[in-house]
Amino acid sequence: MSATDECIARVQALIEQQLQLLTLSLFICDKGSADFADEELVCSLSEKMRSVVVPMSLAGGQSIGTVLQSTQKRGIPVRDCFPIARSVVETLINATYVLVGGEALAEKAIRHTQQKFYRDLDKKVGRGAHELHIMATPKLDLTDQAELKAAIDEFTTARGREKSWTDDSVPMRIEKIGRALGAVPASGLLGAYALVYADSSEIIHGSLFGIQLFYRGRTKPPENVEEFRSLTARHLEGILFAIFLALNGYLRAFCMLQKFKSLDDRLKELFDEVMLAVRGAEAKGG
Repeated sequence: MSATDECIARVQALIEQQLQLLTLSLFICDKGSADFADEELVCSLSEKMRSVVVPMSLAGGQSIGTVLQSTQKRGIPVRDCFPIARSVVETLINATYVLVGGEALAEKAIRHTQQKFYRDLDKKVGRGAHELHIMATPKLDLTDQAELKAAIDEFTTARGREKSWTDDSVPMRIEKIGRALGAVPASGLLGAYALVYADSSEIIHGSLFGIQLFYRGRTKPPENVEEFRSLTARHLEGILFAIFLALNGYLRAFCMLQKFKSLDDRLKELFDEVMLAVRGAEAKGG
């Protein structure tokens, strides 16, 4: 087994432990409290905040599980892990962003969701002669829907175009997380973003660069099947490290906001262990 394969196995095991702690965080949000390492962890998040961060973090965890099912794969199938990894990273960044944004941001995300469901009942896709109009029938009557009408107006520009749920770019979201909680969660989320976001975007959009990046790498292109398999193992190693950092960032923020010391200490230990695994693989030359 190569040093890269050993690192993949070790990081996967650590992510599985993280997922157990994510499950604990979801339990705390659902039941209100839980005991961990002789400490009672009592949820202090409002109902609206929980209604946003719980589905976000749950979705991120589910996608992490999908990636972990592919850790034994090498070669072409590894390419499909990139889009899933990007989804994991951005979802957990968003969940952390809502945590630090508080009640107001959670409410804004909820309003955006409500108006988005309505907009999807009547939308146009395409351009010019190649345009589709997709419309549900019967159309929803907005006469007595004051809140929905206000939400639609809130997320419509002066030119009548639909607005995103936030004006902050992903780097801006990470910056705001850093301002609120410091470097610990923000640096992990930034590292995860740097590792997979741009590369995954190129792969998702089907650019030639994205295709060649996966098959050739950034330095010496593989010359045979075994070298290609080794290249894809290194791709997977980076994906797993990004996933670890993203989940660590979210969970650390969850703990820091609610002063869950025992759980935060365990997350620090897992981070130290993953760094040892990555440095060990680097020292052995992959």
